[in-house]
Amino acid sequence: MTALSAPSIDQRLPAMADLIHQAIPGSEVRLFGSRARGQAGPDSDIDLLITAGRVPFRGVNPEARLP
Repeated sequence: MTALSAPSIDQRLPAMADLIHQAIPGSEVRLFGSRARGQAGPDSDIDLLITAGRVPFRGVNPEARLP
């Protein structure tokens, strides 16, 4: 019997981008680094650049902001 394998990270990237777009409407998600170049190894991470206009920070404590 063959064990089921989890989808690869590369197969999951579109779903990750969709989740980000849902959480941050109007955002853009860009992949860069070794995965974007097709040079990713088994231990490579995912490098994403997420850009957005104004993002409301609901529930952020103003005293917790960095100086």
